[in-house]
Parts: sequence; C-alpha cells; structure tokens
Amino acid sequence: MKYQLVIQLDEQFFDEMGFLENLENSLEISLTDAEIDGHDVGNSELNVFIHTNDPVNTFEEVKLILDNQGVDLEIVKAGYRDFSSDTYIPIWPENLEEFKIT
Repeated sequence: MKYQLVIQLDEQFFDEMGFLENLENSLEISLTDAEIDGHDVGNSELNVFIHTNDPVNTFEEVKLILDNQGVDLEIVKAGYRDFSSDTYIPIWPENLEEFKIT
C-alpha cells in the first residue's frame, strides 16, 4: 500500500457504544483495496488510519459506509499522504484547504 488515508471525526463518536468497533468492522469487510491500520483519539478528534493504493476511491467507499452508519458527512474530514511524505493532501470536505492530525 502506497498511501495513508485518514478519516477524522469528532471525538463524540468514540464515546458512543460500539461505534468505533462497528465502523472498523464495516471498513474491513467492505473496502476492496485497503487495510485498516488502527485509530487514535485525542484533541477532540477520532482518527481512523487506512492504508490504500487509491485514497480517493477508498474514501468514496468510506463515505458510503459512514452514511450507512448515520454519520453526517458534514462533520467528517479526510486527507491522505504518500508514505514518503509528512504532508497530507485534503480531500474532504471539498473546500478543505489543509488537513492535519493534532
């Protein structure tokens, strides 16, 4: 896998019973060209890390999964980086100019 895709949600989702476990299970089952690499919680953020060769298409799959789990996509952020870089490229929302993990 060439890229790290990061899905960023408000930390409130981590507090919901079983949300993270259900999300990671759904991602593992549904994603065709990706592997879940874990998550972290901090600074009011829940980050899910995904390794993929095609971050944009993988994120399109993730959006469907999040939508099916009742997540409002307006509160989701996403970005990716090549493993050889420390700089993330923002991909969601479409007008996001910078993506950072804090």
